[in-house]
Parts: sequence; structure tokens; C-alpha cells
Amino acid sequence: FDERGTDSVMVVPRVLVRRRNGRAWLTVIADRPVTADDLALPRVTPGDGRVGRVRYVGTTAAEIGWIDAVDRAVRRIRAGDAEKVVLARDRVVYSHVPFDAATLLRRLRASYPSCLVFHVAGLVGASPELLVRRHGARVTSLVLAGTAARGGDATADARLGDALLRSAKDL
Repeated sequence: FDERGTDSVMVVPRVLVRRRNGRAWLTVIADRPVTADDLALPRVTPGDGRVGRVRYVGTTAAEIGWIDAVDRAVRRIRAGDAEKVVLARDRVVYSHVPFDAATLLRRLRASYPSCLVFHVAGLVGASPELLVRRHGARVTSLVLAGTAARGGDATADARLGDALLRSAKDL
């Protein structure tokens, strides 16, 4: 994260509930012994499931530019210049009925079961990878994955950070 920036925020949940195939896991992240209060989940009132008629406005990426980016990526992989390329584009939609994030997340989970579904800072989506935005020459990211474990002390943390900065994969 850019220490000078104001948009870089990492949210570590105190309580994380994961469900898959009829099983559930509860993870509590705390710097003190866990109490019953830590396990009390907030009451969530789901929306009514209505989405309304969704209208597609388009994408911020021109179609021909997207096709060209995919073509270049395939050529680089075939030439051995890259092993993996992650491309993404947005789809801008609207509806006269307000979107309910819980309904959208359920639908995304059903449609993309191997992806991470997320709702962060008003952005709702499903992605197996890091999300980035480019505006002119400036690139910013909303980090949802791709972390490294902490070291035992500040020196170890610095060493791990330096290794990330030299890693072709992580860069």
C-alpha cells in the first residue's frame, strides 16, 4: 500500500464465516482471547431479491481494444514471453430499482463458484485476481488477494517486502 496515499485501505475482518458444500467455518481474528461477543454476528437484513430490469450501458474499454489486448496476450504466451496473463474489463449496468449487494453477491457466487466474490467500497464483483484501474499513466489497485505472511520481526518483514518488490509474479 502507498503510505502517502489516502485511498489505500486494507480491511481485515474480525469475524469471517465461510460456507461451502453444506459445511461452515468460522475464523475470528483478534489480538486478545476470543469471547462470546466476538462470535455474535451482526443481524443482516437481506434485500427482497428484486433486481429490476438491468440495462447494460457498455464498458470503459473499447471493444476493439479488448480484442487487441486478448490477441497480444495469446501471442506473448505462444511465443514464450509470458506464462500467464490476467485481463479484465468492466461492464457498466444500471437499473431503476436499487441494487441489493446481498442479492448480487449470491448470484455472482452461483455463476462463478471458483472466484472470490466481493463488495468493497461500493465495488461488487467476482474475481480470481487482483483488481487494477488505469487512468492515464496512473495505475491504482484494490488489493483483494496476493499477500505474504508476516515475518517474526521488523527486519524479517522488510526482507519479505523487498522480496515481493523483486518478484516478477507479484509485480
